[in-house]
Amino acid sequence: MKRATLLRTRLPQFHGMAALYQLDPPLQGHAHVVVSALQAPQHDRVSGGTTMHAETYVFGSDADGSVTAATELPGSTAGTLDHRTALLGAGYEVAS
Repeated sequence: MKRATLLRTRLPQFHGMAALYQLDPPLQGHAHVVVSALQAPQHDRVSGGTTMHAETYVFGSDADGSVTAATELPGSTAGTLDHRTALLGAGYEVAS
């Protein structure tokens, strides 16, 4: 299986839980990705209110954790705050 190796867990430029991973092989040309899990407000069209929505995003990055591609990569997942689930969705096993 493809492998994701955790490199860093403290990425202060991100909200929520964000971490930098190295991917082998690269995902769509990205050898590094930032995975960011957060609760974001979502507007409810029916009630007009706002609810919190869990989402885990995968973005291409450089080796320092700066996002190089603002487009969500495969593995980005709504309804969860779990990095492992997102990376598995992209086809990567997280190395321990």
